[in-house]
Amino acid sequence: MPKTRHKTIALFAAGICLVGNVPVMAARFLESTVDDPIVSGKTCDVHQPVSYGSYIYAKPSKYDLVFWPLTSEKWVWHCKQSGFTAFGGDFEITDKERRDIRDYLASAYDGEADVVHRLRLLEGIYELREKDEHFRNLMLRVLARKYQELGYIERANEYRLIAWTGIKELLLTDLELPAKLEYLFIAANYARQVGDRAASDEYLRNLTNTIDQLSLADNDRHENLEGQANFLLKLAADTALITPGGRLEPDQDVRIEEP
Repeated sequence: MPKTRHKTIALFAAGICLVGNVPVMAARFLESTVDDPIVSGKTCDVHQPVSYGSYIYAKPSKYDLVFWPLTSEKWVWHCKQSGFTAFGGDFEITDKERRDIRDYLASAYDGEADVVHRLRLLEGIYELREKDEHFRNLMLRVLARKYQELGYIERANEYRLIAWTGIKELLLTDLELPAKLEYLFIAANYARQVGDRAASDEYLRNLTNTIDQLSLADNDRHENLEGQANFLLKLAADTALITPGGRLEPDQDVRIEEP
């Protein structure tokens, strides 16, 4: 049985294991234009990332394994003319998707969209697009982080709960090692946040055991696997500091009790 491939959208944490090797540069965008996928002949004003530094991997969004530019409002590309909304660089759609999205926008978009409305458009449009479960799980985590930053904590955690449900199913499949490590780490955090310490600890044990069993062949087969493993182990030390409910951020005042 072939292993499930771990596919993510453009500029997701491909550089996750470059922490410490990325020069310190400002996270910066440049304005650009792209063709509107819905309205022929029209263009959309967007932003393209041009520089960043390793500090982007230290932001609190790391506990969702969501990183810049996904955390930026500018990486949610939105076409004012049509209402089409997607993550940056993900504007290619099929003819069927174009028809379905056009029908959806006829009732969901009236020419104006604030930040929250754009997130709703993003979610509604991606429901009509052909994306795999890895992408959809990432999208849920991005939405969770964005809503948390906007102050909608309960809504953010609802997205995390849905993402965790999906992760539990994905972990039952034959995943590639990079995906398995990521999902075990995220599941440990999400379980901790809902108060399931036992499940969280089990995910952490599984994560540690899987990393301990990595072979030279595994590292040769998956580029930067060792760096990813070290990064996740370092982050996992904070998992025990996550408290149930509220924001997904470790509470440094929590006293860790041995089981």
